[in-house]
Amino acid sequence: MMVVCSAWISVTRIRTVQQVGFWSRWIFWRCNYCFCLCDEEGPHSDRFFNLRDTISNYNNNMIVTGAYFVKYQRVFHLQLQQGELLPNGLINQSSLAWIPLESYDVTHVNIRNGLGYHKLTYDSRSLDLDEISVENDTLVVTGARFRVVDKHLNLEVRFSTFNFTTGRILHPEVNSFWLGNDKPGQKLMLFDPQVSTKSPLSSLPLSKDNQFMEFVSSSVDKDGAQSTVPFIDIQDVVPNPAVPLSGLGIYHK
Repeated sequence: MMVVCSAWISVTRIRTVQQVGFWSRWIFWRCNYCFCLCDEEGPHSDRFFNLRDTISNYNNNMIVTGAYFVKYQRVFHLQLQQGELLPNGLINQSSLAWIPLESYDVTHVNIRNGLGYHKLTYDSRSLDLDEISVENDTLVVTGARFRVVDKHLNLEVRFSTFNFTTGRILHPEVNSFWLGNDKPGQKLMLFDPQVSTKSPLSSLPLSKDNQFMEFVSSSVDKDGAQSTVPFIDIQDVVPNPAVPLSGLGIYHK
């Protein structure tokens, strides 16, 4: 959580309230109605994103069929659903299951920032908004992970080759690869952002591929800049019935 502090405050001293509207230093600087983004860490500041691979059980012919964000032990994970691939691109609906999370404690001495997880900070709080997909109908999704590129959280998707007729994944240890977007994106600006749950606007995609956004404070006028936006949507994204996927993506709405 990014905590916002304001120079426009009320200070109470023995029943006396003093309104502070500005500050000055010598005769050179004067600040009116200042707001700053404070990078305050603590036990209630959950700013960690998992960087470890999540891969389907391809040895049992399982592929990725859905995804959603979940927070566990203060760490945000992209949890994946898997299902057994059948001939002709069908999925064994009775085999659908969420891949268990790899649990760890970010305060443990053997768990380090930049290896198992990424910690959001003031100068590293960007999330790339990309759709990672392929148009090759012989490839299916078998995994996903986050990495850090130029201090941006960046999504990578694992693709594996399969035979459509037999429904078998073909030598996934060899015929698989990770795909992401390495190109620098354009910043998606949030102007006077409202708290998502209070917004009167419809929930529609507002971002495009090859963009990124930063976690920032909410609107000063609408919320007193006391919340961190964007919110993270934890609804599952799962086709019904389940089908093979040609990619995964992250967007802002």
